[in-house]
Amino acid sequence: MDKIEKIKKRFFRQTIENPDGDIVHHGDCLFFSHHICTCGLLHDLMTTRNPDDIYEKFYEEIEKQNNKL
Repeated sequence: MDKIEKIKKRFFRQTIENPDGDIVHHGDCLFFSHHICTCGLLHDLMTTRNPDDIYEKFYEEIEKQNNKL
């Protein structure tokens, strides 16, 4: 299984906002209140060539996180 498949397996799920499913942070991730990803999604995406192809908010969210750090 390659990196992208592992990311999709770990982070893909249905939500109220997207009943068809999507790549999302885990529900207990601090990103939404503190802009620091604690579930590993952004970290895992950093190891891929085109992270925004997998998760379209990657660059927006990684910038917010980097500004906090």
